[in-house]
Amino acid sequence: MNQRKATYTICCIPTLTNTHNVITYLFVPFCLFEPCRFVVPDLVLVRRRGGLNNFRVLDQSQPDPVNTPDLPQSSRTFRVAAFVFHLGMSMLESRRGREALVMLISDAWRASDRRAQKTFIPKSNFQTDLNEARRFVDTFLAKCRAEPPNIIISDRITGEGLAQRVDWRSILGSQIGDYNPKWAAMFRLNKTVVDSAVNAAELRDVEALQKILFLLSISVAHELVHMLMGFMFGDSERLTPPVINHPPGTPRGPRAGEFGRYWEAKFFGCVVEAHHDPRDPRGSNQAGIFFGTLDGRRSFPMQHQTIMRYVQLDFTVPIYSSNIATSRISAGAVAMQDIRRPSRFPDVGGDLTPYFEMINSLPRQRVSRDGLEEIMHMAMRPEFVRPVSVRV
Repeated sequence: MNQRKATYTICCIPTLTNTHNVITYLFVPFCLFEPCRFVVPDLVLVRRRGGLNNFRVLDQSQPDPVNTPDLPQSSRTFRVAAFVFHLGMSMLESRRGREALVMLISDAWRASDRRAQKTFIPKSNFQTDLNEARRFVDTFLAKCRAEPPNIIISDRITGEGLAQRVDWRSILGSQIGDYNPKWAAMFRLNKTVVDSAVNAAELRDVEALQKILFLLSISVAHELVHMLMGFMFGDSERLTPPVINHPPGTPRGPRAGEFGRYWEAKFFGCVVEAHHDPRDPRGSNQAGIFFGTLDGRRSFPMQHQTIMRYVQLDFTVPIYSSNIATSRISAGAVAMQDIRRPSRFPDVGGDLTPYFEMINSLPRQRVSRDGLEEIMHMAMRPEFVRPVSVRV
């Protein structure tokens, strides 16, 4: 009779063991007659991350668009930027987020013609070789952790975020190893939205703070997806195939593709949108009313408990499931980004290389593991928008 050796599966059981609402884990072995494996929730994986290395946060609110001084770690704006970058990256690094990225580049490969495929930086066929696609995704995510894009808090944009890709291979070289996110895009977050997060924290408005942090984190992930495609394409001008969108377009249709929306739909099960609430006296500074949209026609209001899970790094359940009732999107719905108004100051234009050379000569910041853990408490304890050392 064949005998199988007993092995162990390590299961992680979340437990609350401290006064800061930080989840720790009890590791319990179970004897099984099957190969040993580790069952580790996304929440554990992202909490294993260290601090943030080589991090910069810049302020673009002066009349001169290239006068963007770097902010100190003690700045509330810096801390909000660190929170949303880490949360956005953690979404991409989670199992579901990573697989959505693999599907994205595989579908983008399939939707591109042979001539375009020959110009891509990676030479593997991502349609047929998914293992190679996963390695490419992992390389990109590792580069974003090692050399995060410079985060520019800008009053020049209306959306929550914007990554303006550049032809990085003309600056750095055309090999995968040459890529550096700090030189590949001008990565901006909306100053109005970041300031709204700071104000909500100072007012101890936990629900508004959680909503704004969630929205900014989605924007970080969304714009990093665009940078992934820039990593794959090597240039900034290539158009997204219309079928890469949510909902997908047709190959010959007039509607352009959108990589970020595609990823959001795969990861969340919907695209998250914030609609303006005309009854809110905060106007363009409000968090908005959150909806998940499915096909451009139907949507559902998001439950705040879902947002709370995500800002605490729990991505185990998608936002949309088939048992959620949906309704037609109101004809009068106005997106928050359509309410915001950009500064009248001029914006950066032309060749960004001199600007990149200038900002990449600024000091780099290192956010320690403990420092990042403190920042991530902000979602439940708004006072952590300020460092413990300067809190009054």
